[in-house]
Amino acid sequence: MLSKKIKIVIADDHRIFREGLKLMLAGVSNIDLLGEAADGNQLIALVASTAPDVIITDVKMPNLTGTEAVKYYAQNIRVSELLRSRLLVKTNKLLK
Repeated sequence: MLSKKIKIVIADDHRIFREGLKLMLAGVSNIDLLGEAADGNQLIALVASTAPDVIITDVKMPNLTGTEAVKYYAQNIRVSELLRSRLLVKTNKLLK
């Protein structure tokens, strides 16, 4: 049985966070990391060029926040394209 890989993009302005998350995801065989972004503008371009299944994004980033990028994506991409990304995950801060 062939298993489809889950296509993921990461967006966070902290390089160390992106690097750590990439290391964690590298050990998962059915995940394909398509790319990473350091701000919301880069995230919009990355999503448009890769059509990921999952977007992991920070809420607060320079230039354009993760929340603003997701809103832009939802408002400006055709519904058929939007439905390809089945999950949006936003990281912010650790919960205590």
